[in-house]
Amino acid sequence: MCMRDRLLAKKILTNAIDERSVRLDEISVLSLSKDVFSGDLFITARHPDGSLNILIADFTGHGLSAAVGALPVADTFSVMTKKGFELGFILESINSKLHTLLPTNMFMACSVLNVSTDLKQVKIWNGGMPDIYIRKVETGKLQHTIKSSHIPLGITEVIENENEYDLTTVKLTPGDQLILFTDGLTDALNANGDMFGEQRLEDCLKINSDDESALTTL
Repeated sequence: MCMRDRLLAKKILTNAIDERSVRLDEISVLSLSKDVFSGDLFITARHPDGSLNILIADFTGHGLSAAVGALPVADTFSVMTKKGFELGFILESINSKLHTLLPTNMFMACSVLNVSTDLKQVKIWNGGMPDIYIRKVETGKLQHTIKSSHIPLGITEVIENENEYDLTTVKLTPGDQLILFTDGLTDALNANGDMFGEQRLEDCLKINSDDESALTTL
């Protein structure tokens, strides 16, 4: 595929995913891909009860092959959320679809969140993704760290653990900010070949107490 065709395919895919997402001023996204296509996916959808579902994902591999699963996942996530399905059932459906679609050496690590309408709690499921941070914007202090406790989606069709799709509930207070990222951020190399790493990320979030300055610094 020539560069022109790759750019066109990228634009079509991006537009298709954007059409399925809810855009809010409170959500800031920074996306810098090494290739025309990346294996990263970010999508939001509004549940009928007024809460907001968020999915951030990272497919194995790079380039076009890593992006092929993005659209069916975005479709399933968006449609099932709007129909009022619970996140656990949505995750189970996405896992089944990916296990059918993807070759055996591919899978999708992802984090899925449900933010309540009153912004007083968030339910989180982390399957193979980096830690999720909840920090206090005014001080930069990291209030909570939610680590991965589930396997990525698409690896196996039958999940023997009956609690595999259970979500962790965290209480939120005014000024809390959710920080989600793929390992492309922490694995990024500088001119000397040093990885950015989790410690530099945490230092950046603690020092820059304003949400926009933290994003700009990153």
